[in-house]
Amino acid sequence: MKYILSIAFLLSVMLLCSCEERLEESWVEGKDIIVTQSLSGMTDASNIVLSTQYPVYGNDCEYIVVIVENSTDENVMLGLYCMLEKKVGDEWMFVRHAIGGTDDIGIICEPDNSYSTICYLSSLDYDLDDGEYRIVKQVDGFWYAAEFTVGDSEITAETPHGFAPIDVLPADYTLDDAAADGCVCVTAGGDVINGEKLDEFFEYAEQDFWRGQLRIAHTTIEGDLILTDVIREERDRIDIVRDTTRDAYDIGAISTSYYSYFHNNGEDIYVSSYFDLADDPEPLYLISCPDDTAAPGLVGSYYDAFYDGQFSIQSWSPDGQVYAYCRSDNSERPAEFNVASIYRSRGYPLGDSLPEHTRIIEILWQDANTIMVMAELPDDGYYYEFVHIDTPEELNMERKSYTYSQYKYQIHDGLIIIPE
Repeated sequence: MKYILSIAFLLSVMLLCSCEERLEESWVEGKDIIVTQSLSGMTDASNIVLSTQYPVYGNDCEYIVVIVENSTDENVMLGLYCMLEKKVGDEWMFVRHAIGGTDDIGIICEPDNSYSTICYLSSLDYDLDDGEYRIVKQVDGFWYAAEFTVGDSEITAETPHGFAPIDVLPADYTLDDAAADGCVCVTAGGDVINGEKLDEFFEYAEQDFWRGQLRIAHTTIEGDLILTDVIREERDRIDIVRDTTRDAYDIGAISTSYYSYFHNNGEDIYVSSYFDLADDPEPLYLISCPDDTAAPGLVGSYYDAFYDGQFSIQSWSPDGQVYAYCRSDNSERPAEFNVASIYRSRGYPLGDSLPEHTRIIEILWQDANTIMVMAELPDDGYYYEFVHIDTPEELNMERKSYTYSQYKYQIHDGLIIIPE
């Protein structure tokens, strides 16, 4: 019996130890550190600034977005590598296994520009203790630090950007509640509350590894509240979550759809699956920006910087697991498109003997495993092909059917209809 108790005690001690922070001497001990984000408010003068997305994080946060801003007139070099350290007494200690990326990748941050990377904490098998922490990163041969706090915070694993999940908000949630929670709110008269949140979201939106969330609240003519979440958690994907459960004249549901591009048309901001907004028959409207916000210009910068030379169409499956894409110059080669997931990418030639200069103009998902590709023929009319895709892991594709028509497709009761 004593033997069993001893084993149980030993296992409990081992489990307890495995859940504690594992600290060791700082890897940058004795080096000059340029502190550009400080808990004391005292920072070192620098034209290169290292900062974290938020000043305070919850104990169970899974990642920290790290931002490098270059205000010099020269390019600076950096990698993805960053370290997490904790302050113990008057000393900084390295937190093991909390490292982001590698410095083997040479990244250029241009003058008056910024770059984001991520320090992942998901590799830790414990939650961070309350305390003072810092991210340490080398930029252009110099070491920089950004200090922050771990403790009581709205930034947690469940709420990585401070917003409660949209499906747990009460049925009597109001526009005033949304404004108090930091949502961008559009009143019945068209006034925008918390418009500065648009600038905060889009300021870094073109960064490859940046993550963020914008929640927009507006009321219908009848005064019913509609909520829209705009989420960047994946590099190539924009998640749109729309809640119409408080709209008495809607079906009342929470739905999620996925897009690839932000666009601005004057003061209006849209999301789309098309590189060129003019090509999209149905872009999704998000909001009209007030005059005192920089968001439309920032969205234009996002469009130019992040997507220059990318795909003309990039259409996500209804479950957000796979995307189909084709390039803007697809009319100069045999008509083809690609599908991709986190596992692999595959190409698919359209049709058997389509004429030259056949151009893909639309990729539409009928369901999570079936896409319709619409191609414009060089002489007249359209070619339609339905393709089955098995799983995101394999991406095996098979033609289901095809047809030619002089007319554009129609949608009735959720089904794609090709007129004869």
